[in-house]
Amino acid sequence: MLKIIGVSKKYEKEILNNVNIEVKKGEIIGIVGANGSGKSTLLSIITGNEKADKGIVEVGGTMNYVPQENILFEKLSIKENLIFWSEANNIKKESNFFSESYLSKKVCSLSGGNKKLVNIDIGLINDPEYLIMDEPTSPLDIVNKNKVMKLIADRKAMGKSVIFTSHNIDEIKICDKVYVVRNGKVAPYESVKNIVR
Repeated sequence: MLKIIGVSKKYEKEILNNVNIEVKKGEIIGIVGANGSGKSTLLSIITGNEKADKGIVEVGGTMNYVPQENILFEKLSIKENLIFWSEANNIKKESNFFSESYLSKKVCSLSGGNKKLVNIDIGLINDPEYLIMDEPTSPLDIVNKNKVMKLIADRKAMGKSVIFTSHNIDEIKICDKVYVVRNGKVAPYESVKNIVR
């Protein structure tokens, strides 16, 4: 289980105030809110990339993070990027999205959408129990958006958990729970139908 307990964060103004979230194994959690509401800050705190001013995060298992930003080595090929991260984790990794012949392409030649797919591939390298993704479909075309949403559903079927942010109402329909970030508060909607309405 993953627990966010009483997490608060302030910069010039309060971004997050006493946030409490519980994620069980096999749950898909959606986080929504306006731009600048604190969604990315919340994910950064969950993954340990930022420190909360107050509160704790408890993680009962492995966790990987796919940020909005590109984490790839631009001058290397897709395959070389996968090998680098695989060797760092002592694991052999293949792509979930690209054919073997496509893996020789240099990252610098890829579209923004394909770079995002490689980033997601890297996030899956050690098959984490908790996959955290910040707007994973934002630069993608409809075909690849569907592939990513299927991947999220497949993670759930395997008993793995996914937390992701989105601005797309159709994407959050897949979620077991949705949390809305607004004015520093994070409000849970146990029923996804309620927030869709």
